[in-house]
Amino acid sequence: MVVLLIFTKNRGILMKIYYIANTGFLLEHNDKKVLIDAIHTKQVDPYHSVDPDTINKIIAGAPPFNDLDLLLFTHYHWDHFDGETSLEVLINQPKLKLFSSKQTVQYLKTLSNYNTSLDNQIEYGDVDIKDIKEFNVNGINFSVASMIHDGAKFSNVVNFSYIVKMDGITVFHCGDAKPDQSNYESFSLYKQNISIALLDFPYVSLIPGRKVINTFITPQKILLMHLPNEKKDIYNWISTTNKIIDRYGHELPEIILCEDLNTTVVDFPQ
Repeated sequence: MVVLLIFTKNRGILMKIYYIANTGFLLEHNDKKVLIDAIHTKQVDPYHSVDPDTINKIIAGAPPFNDLDLLLFTHYHWDHFDGETSLEVLINQPKLKLFSSKQTVQYLKTLSNYNTSLDNQIEYGDVDIKDIKEFNVNGINFSVASMIHDGAKFSNVVNFSYIVKMDGITVFHCGDAKPDQSNYESFSLYKQNISIALLDFPYVSLIPGRKVINTFITPQKILLMHLPNEKKDIYNWISTTNKIIDRYGHELPEIILCEDLNTTVVDFPQ
């Protein structure tokens, strides 16, 4: 697990960002903890699933997953979301809440280990495509931008991109939102003063994605996610992405690749 520590010069640690797997993260600030797309157990090649030890810690509420406040899921695909395991986590942590799209929640309620006693822990947002709404769930303030999922075959998938705000740090998580202008031009995300953008690697490797970063998101830093397992990278996406960063990185905000190799500390000035 990679831990990203977000600092300010005068106020010490503001936020810890734990990279878990694929697009899964734990955001921690003071006594607040939010998991985003961090519970998925099924192997979807060539990507990383969450390792069993981490899943067991999440289920048991073992540090750093103790006292969780909120589970956020961008959509129901298996490389982002495991419904059965998420329900198990809710059962074991009765103060925890889960939020996603109506589509994802409806699917969740079809599963064999769902029961109506969990209804007070499960919430969904009705957000029209290319619309944005604000929410507060379990003391966590966030906004949802409903965006088109990348790939024509996934046109029926509701993809929620999240903007989570914690004490001066604003984190944007794209889910699997298509990295092009038509998906972003209606949101004015640049007005959100995004500190950290959690983005799929095509946002950097593709020309339209780089335009989205510089024109519509304008983050101070980028954590690049959804990278494949190096051992299964048959399309050489990792090396291609690194070559693109070498060539065009000077035109972009600072980029940190989310790879489970070591601990990275980010000195984040405010």
